[in-house]
Amino acid sequence: MDGYNSIYYPCPALFSSNNYQIIKKVNKIGLIYSTSKSLPGNRVKKNTEEKIKQIYRYVISREREKSISIICHYIDEIQDAKKYFPDLRIEYSYDAKDYEDIYSKFDLVLGARVHGIGISASQGIPGILIGHDQRAGAAEGFLAERFDTDDSIENFSIKFDKLITNIEKKSLSLASHKKKFKHLYLTELNKI
Repeated sequence: MDGYNSIYYPCPALFSSNNYQIIKKVNKIGLIYSTSKSLPGNRVKKNTEEKIKQIYRYVISREREKSISIICHYIDEIQDAKKYFPDLRIEYSYDAKDYEDIYSKFDLVLGARVHGIGISASQGIPGILIGHDQRAGAAEGFLAERFDTDDSIENFSIKFDKLITNIEKKSLSLASHKKKFKHLYLTELNKI
């Protein structure tokens, strides 16, 4: 293949949590915020930020009966998150070790942060990755639905409805997916 006998497996973030839950119904939704005003490497493009806001407004207006919170990975996202979504609770920590607990509160997560989707998948929580760069391919390894920024809200709605309708099946699939790839990873590592 590439001269190194490489094997393609999901990102190891799939194993970032030992805690696991089977989601049976969506009551709590986590919206992972990203801004174009963060430091280089953390920021998204302005058009991505605008699409994220559009999707989140759609979800908020449609899912009024559910508990919805914003999750910020970086402190410089909080100001804009409060500005654009003033009525929502914001989850943030300066310490990465707190994010397992933050994400464990939700039944479904949406956002452009690959590792937010990954730690959620690791806990059995399905997600929708808003793809905006080459890292969006990681969604496949987390069994996440993928919605690209050039796609329509109508297509997002179809993916969102399908995921909510099949949330327990997706959560169960994540459990077997994680178990399978943990075994495969350990098999390869034991060869070393």
